Amino acid sequence: MAEYFYRAFDPSGQTKQGTMEAEGVDAVAKKLKQLGYMPLTIKEGKGKIPGFGAAQRFIIGRRVPHSDLNAVTRQLATLQRTGIPLLVSLRAVKEEMEASYLGSILTKICQAVEEGKSLSESLAQHPEVFNQVYVQMVRAGETAGILDQMLDRLAQLGEHDEETSSQIRSAMQYPLIVLVTISLVFVFIMTFVIPRFSDLFGRFHTALPLATRVLLGISAVFQHHWTAVLLTVVSLIIGVRWFSSVPFGRRRIDRWVLKTPVFGSLFQKIYWSRFAQIVGLLSQGGVPIVETLHVAAEVTGNRCAADAIHGVARGVSEGKGLSEPMRDSKFFPPTLLHMVKVGEESGRMDELLLRASQHYDTQVAYGLKRLGVLVEPLLLAVLGAMVLVLALGVFIPMWNVIYLFRR
Repeated sequence: MAEYFYRAFDPSGQTKQGTMEAEGVDAVAKKLKQLGYMPLTIKEGKGKIPGFGAAQRFIIGRRVPHSDLNAVTRQLATLQRTGIPLLVSLRAVKEEMEASYLGSILTKICQAVEEGKSLSESLAQHPEVFNQVYVQMVRAGETAGILDQMLDRLAQLGEHDEETSSQIRSAMQYPLIVLVTISLVFVFIMTFVIPRFSDLFGRFHTALPLATRVLLGISAVFQHHWTAVLLTVVSLIIGVRWFSSVPFGRRRIDRWVLKTPVFGSLFQKIYWSRFAQIVGLLSQGGVPIVETLHVAAEVTGNRCAADAIHGVARGVSEGKGLSEPMRDSKFFPPTLLHMVKVGEESGRMDELLLRASQHYDTQVAYGLKRLGVLVEPLLLAVLGAMVLVLALGVFIPMWNVIYLFRR
C-alpha cells in the first residue's frame, strides 16, 4: 500500500488535509466518503508542507498558463461536438501540446482513460492543473451526456477569468511603472546626489533645516549600510510571502483587500461575479447545491469570501434555502440576494445567477476603466510630496549657502 495526501471538506464544511495509506486513489476517496468527507484533492505522496506552498511550487512544481488550458478546453469541446471519440480527441489535443508541461499531463490523462477511467477521474488526479470547478463540470457533462456543452462553458469561464486578469494587470501597469520609477529615482538621489550636497554644506558650517538633516541621514544609510538595506528589503519580501502562505496571514490579507479604498469594492464585485457564475454553471450541470457551494468557496480566491460561502453551504444543508444564509453572511449585496430569492421562488436559479454574474462583470469592467482616473491623483500627490521634500531639504540650504557666500 502507498501513502496518499488528501484535502477534503469535513461535514461542517471546513477544509481538512492529511495522509492515508491505501491501495489507490479510489480506496482513499471511498474511506473519506465513509467518514462523511467530500474529497477535493488526492495524490500519492505526503503533499505540501503547510506554510511553504509557494516555495514548494517554485522548487518542484510548474504552472500551466491559463491561455494554454483555455485553448485545450476549447479544442476538446470542438472535437467532442463533431462526434469524435473522447480518446481520439485527447490524443489530437495532446499532439499540439507535446513540447509543453501541459502536454505531459495530457499524456497521463490519455493513459488513465485508456485504462478505463472516466475523464473526470483522470482530471482529478492532477489538481495542480484542473481545479474542482473543472472536474465537477466535466463529471456533470459525462453524467448528463452533454460533455461538449460543459467543456464549451468551461472554455468560456476560463476565457472570462483570463480577460478579467488581463484587464486588472493593464489597469495596474501604469501605477506600478510610476511607483517603481519614483523609487529608483529616490534611491539614485539618496545614493549619488545628496552626498555631494552634504560635502558642500559641511564646508560652510551653516545651520541645516530638519528636512535636510533627514535627507542626509537617509543618504548616509544608503551609502554606508546598503547591505543592511538590501537584506531588510529581501527579508520583508520573504516575510510577506510566508505570511500570505499561512492560513492566518492569508485571511488577514484577504480581509484587508476587501476593506481597501477603491480596490476593495472592485474585488468584491469580482468575487460576487465569480460566485454567481460558478454556482449557476454547476447548478445547470446538476451538481448538488451544497457541493456546488463548497467548490465555489475553494475557487473564489479570497479566504474571507470562502468562509462566508462555507457558512452559506452549512445553512443550506440545514434546510434554510439559499437566500437566507446568504443574507445572514452579510457578504453578498442586496441585488444578488434579491435575484437569488426570485430564482428560488421561480425555479430559475441558475439562469438568474448567470445574469447576476454578467451584471457584476459589467460593473467590474467600468470600475477598471475608472481606476486610472482615481489612482492618477494619488500618484501625482506622491510625486509632488517627493519634490517638496527635496526642495525643502536641498534648495533652502543652497540659498543659505549662496547668501553666506555673497556676504
